[in-house]
Amino acid sequence: MHYGSLVQMERSDTKYFDYGFIDSHLHLDLFDNPKAIIEKSLNNNLSFLLTAGSNRESNIKNISISDGKNVFVAVGISPDFYQDYFDISDLFKYKQVIAVGEIGLDTTIDTPLDKQLDIFKKQIEIAKEKEVPVIIHSRGALDKVVNILEEANVKRAVFHFFEGDINIARSLAKKGYKISIPVKLNSKKKIIVKELEIENLLFETDAPVAGEFPWDVIELYNYASKVRGKDINDIKDAIFNNFREYFYI
Repeated sequence: MHYGSLVQMERSDTKYFDYGFIDSHLHLDLFDNPKAIIEKSLNNNLSFLLTAGSNRESNIKNISISDGKNVFVAVGISPDFYQDYFDISDLFKYKQVIAVGEIGLDTTIDTPLDKQLDIFKKQIEIAKEKEVPVIIHSRGALDKVVNILEEANVKRAVFHFFEGDINIARSLAKKGYKISIPVKLNSKKKIIVKELEIENLLFETDAPVAGEFPWDVIELYNYASKVRGKDINDIKDAIFNNFREYFYI
């Protein structure tokens, strides 16, 4: 697919399904029928989906299926696709593109760390130039990732599928970063959902890689409502505001 075949969408001020649920990280390009997934998500009262790229093909496909109203795109080259790196700056002419990601470092894969570092830093600079958040992929490299973000003076970063504990989460929150928690919870993530200040949280499915479908994120809202002793509408409103304010939509 050539870039010229993509539609440049105008971002709309119209609110769809006000204060509905949000899946802040998934990969619509990996579904067999992404349009059907989007439609069912909206029918399940999801307001926004943020679909993240990992290589050239996924970035282009995500842009082609997004609308800049309910479905937005993060463009980026993830550590395992460093050989596919290209300048993603041009993709910001599409108004549905609101972030750079997912990008970062991963010590669990065979990709040489120096190659990962190179494309990570290049994409951070693009995010700074475009004044958009970065969506962070970090596996076994959290300290190094945070140091790089601080050295680059990055103000907005979302830690996708967060791997740290509550203390690290609070430390990152003080820097203005968001912690994105997946539907698949372990003991550390359960504590974060319960105890981290709500204004620092986002919820995700990472579907279909880790989760199954974007509407499964509602399970996480229900869990947060239970453990925090809050009405689910309060949780929903808070996450909704976090997302809109952080991504300027």
